[in-house]
Amino acid sequence: MRVLVVEDNAALAAVLRFNLERLPAQVTWANTGDRAIGMLDRDVFDIIVTDYQLPGASGDEVIRAARRSERNREVPIILLTAKERELDVERIRDVHSVAAVVPKPFSPRQVTELVRRLTESTGVVEQESRHA
Repeated sequence: MRVLVVEDNAALAAVLRFNLERLPAQVTWANTGDRAIGMLDRDVFDIIVTDYQLPGASGDEVIRAARRSERNREVPIILLTAKERELDVERIRDVHSVAAVVPKPFSPRQVTELVRRLTESTGVVEQESRHA
């Protein structure tokens, strides 16, 4: 399973990576929205976990780029945010087909479990085990 983690806080990104790799998942990290958008143009991911507030392009722009991408258009997206009360979460879910919005602070286990459930529901985990 390939996971793109878009998070500018290096410590938080490392904790997410550690937990996600135990699923197991191959984790790619982008510390800016601009880098993530570049990766979406080149790579294919099974799930995207992105912060909302990022240097460069925002999480909203990352989500829009994923939905425009031929390769990543249908990928489940988890949005992490410290601004949950300021955002129109329902609009974000509806307009961008975001699978989940997770308010900060959060438990890394919570996000890992969410990734596991989303990838199982889309068949990513089952497909990979058949190829192993």
